[in-house]
Amino acid sequence: MSILSWFKNPFKKKVEPRITQKDRESFAKIVLDKQKPTKKKKYVSKETYEINGITFKVGDKVICRSNEPHPLMVGKILEFWDNEGKWETSVPVVRNIKTGKVVNVHGVVKPYSKELMDTLKPMKPLEQWNSLVPEEVRYTEEQMLLKEENFKKRVLPKKKPLPKKN
Repeated sequence: MSILSWFKNPFKKKVEPRITQKDRESFAKIVLDKQKPTKKKKYVSKETYEINGITFKVGDKVICRSNEPHPLMVGKILEFWDNEGKWETSVPVVRNIKTGKVVNVHGVVKPYSKELMDTLKPMKPLEQWNSLVPEEVRYTEEQMLLKEENFKKRVLPKKKPLPKKN
């Protein structure tokens, strides 16, 4: 590398790039396309969905049971959530009638009936689960006791000891 390559020649003619009209139009098209907001199609959630052979609609009154010893939930279906069509299966979103709380139900969902409620009401939570699910996912008596004990340890608040009086 020579020393002369470090210095610019002040007498050398500058060569300007030739920009054609076609180049200008292409550039303008790229800039304009970036400025236009892309209209995303608004996703419309499903109004009906089939779960275990039963077709449910938005607004149906249902009985929901999880495999945890939480109380039995009765509510109305608000929607079927499938992550805007990205999932193959939908999860029913249910509003609890008593509390107003909205829950995604991943357990058992059955249509509400007075007969079914009368049958389930006297049972313990895991006995309700066993009556609603197929044989292969039912709990044994030992499993139910262990699950209830673990649930009480995990979920129920611990009582604070009373302060000592002096």
